[in-house]
Amino acid sequence: MDIISHLTRTVSPAVLEDDRSPAKKNLLEQFYAIFAARLADNDTFNRFANENIARDDNAFYDRVWTEGAHRDQISRELAGKHNVDATASRGLIAMAAPLAFHEIKSLAGTTPVPQFLNDNLNSYQHHIPAWAVLFYLLVQSLPLLLQLAHRFLIPPVQRHYKEKKSQKRTL
Repeated sequence: MDIISHLTRTVSPAVLEDDRSPAKKNLLEQFYAIFAARLADNDTFNRFANENIARDDNAFYDRVWTEGAHRDQISRELAGKHNVDATASRGLIAMAAPLAFHEIKSLAGTTPVPQFLNDNLNSYQHHIPAWAVLFYLLVQSLPLLLQLAHRFLIPPVQRHYKEKKSQKRTL
């Protein structure tokens, strides 16, 4: 199953309407791959699993990526890569997200969407730009990195300051 080709055939015409710009079409293809990777995460998908997403819910994109900086970076990077205005990029993505969500759910059928997307990763992973992979890994790793920092870095620093404080008292 080529998920990106399906979304390009079904979602892109609705988003682009009469504008058949190859740059915008390619921008959407990369967005679909990034979006699919995001929905392949169980925690992310489960936030919307029981929500009724309207096909014209342009705020859906904002709920998929809750951090404004992440949304902005995705639209800016895609805009820059495809020489599309950043505002236009953001608008295309916002329009495409709910439509792509419905199409992916339809393609998955009775299979849970994250499982379907993980099972079909080979069909869209080559569309994910390298910057998005690094960005996704950083975002996904941040809680673990903070936990590791709290566990391994903060106690030695605290001990260091306690020792300095006790040394000052003895003087």
